[in-house]
Amino acid sequence: MFHPGGFGESSDSHDKRPAKVDPCIIRPIIFLVCILLSWTTCLVLGLQLGFGWYAWPLGTLVVGSVFIIYSVLKWLSSR
Repeated sequence: MFHPGGFGESSDSHDKRPAKVDPCIIRPIIFLVCILLSWTTCLVLGLQLGFGWYAWPLGTLVVGSVFIIYSVLKWLSSR
């Protein structure tokens, strides 16, 4: 005899739990790689323009600003 939480198998479909589906991880990986490449591009561009070590915080501010602007635009479009 089957009892939930015990041994045995249930033949009733309402007792079965849905199979867990893991989310796709490729999009977040591509997004993080794009952020890293854009930060590196800002750093190299800043060094080429002669900013020296100020290129590192400048690249960080540019990438952070783009992220904030994207977040605000996405929030406004969802309203």
